[in-house]
Amino acid sequence: MHDSTPTTENRPEPSRRQWLTGASTVVSLSLAGCLFTDEGSPSATDSQPEPDATPPSTPPPDESANGTSEPAEPSQPSLDVDVVAPETVETGIEDVYTLSVTNTGDTATTVTYGVDVRRPQMVFQTLVTEEVTLEPDETQTDSSREFANWEAGPLLWTAWATAGDTRSTTTASTTVERSSRSWGSTYQPFTGHAFSIGVPTFTDSYTGTRADGASVTVSSGTGAQLVVVSLQVRNTASSQRRTPRTDGFHLRVNNRSGKPPHESVGEGTTRSWVDLAPGDSERWTLIYKIAADVSRDDLTLVHTGAGYHTSGGWQVYWR
Repeated sequence: MHDSTPTTENRPEPSRRQWLTGASTVVSLSLAGCLFTDEGSPSATDSQPEPDATPPSTPPPDESANGTSEPAEPSQPSLDVDVVAPETVETGIEDVYTLSVTNTGDTATTVTYGVDVRRPQMVFQTLVTEEVTLEPDETQTDSSREFANWEAGPLLWTAWATAGDTRSTTTASTTVERSSRSWGSTYQPFTGHAFSIGVPTFTDSYTGTRADGASVTVSSGTGAQLVVVSLQVRNTASSQRRTPRTDGFHLRVNNRSGKPPHESVGEGTTRSWVDLAPGDSERWTLIYKIAADVSRDDLTLVHTGAGYHTSGGWQVYWR
């Protein structure tokens, strides 16, 4: 009897119990392979936990606590400047103006401030320049600053203040009016002089005496008359002053161009000017030849000189 190899058709089918047992063995071997490395050691997955993929965020250091923060950008200075001047002044008469500057910013600021003026004769002048450090909301005020002008017209003020790149300005104006006096009154300009004018008198002739004793006589002639005006100049300053020239006093008739005095006869002298010590005075007699039909109401005595004194001059009318 010969053994024969069974064919597939004749091979017995495994039972359900045998199939499940074999599958279970394969799965166990597969899992065992996953738990060991090639060297047979436990895998890293089994011995160490996998790190979190997203590490916790670390807050930035508080730079303000250790003083390393960037300093804040400093604020720009803020200023307010003002000038208060009188609306009108007379030629040659001193008055006052007030200049003020305010720090309207948040920090202490060093401020340079001042005031410029344009005079009627188109002369530009800086009257004052100062520097001051102001706290927030602090105001620097310069009051009772004196000024004067010897020519009539507009006086234009520009007050200014600067700090760094910041500049603040403001303007004002003053009308300078010609000083006017009545006959027999005194005019005292800021130059340190006091001019006292007498009331005009009319005559046909006038006689005076010079310092050498010689007699001086002035006559009107036919169809004319002489106007005689006394003038006293007194030095009211604390230092020497020079009188104006007598030929600077012009007599106008009906506001027409005036004439210089025909003759000046002082206290025994015919000098046109003189230096006066403090408190001293000089007296002159101004003589003008005019038409016979002119009355006192037609006359105006004018002085408009400004160059005889280095610090200014004056313009005044008597009538």
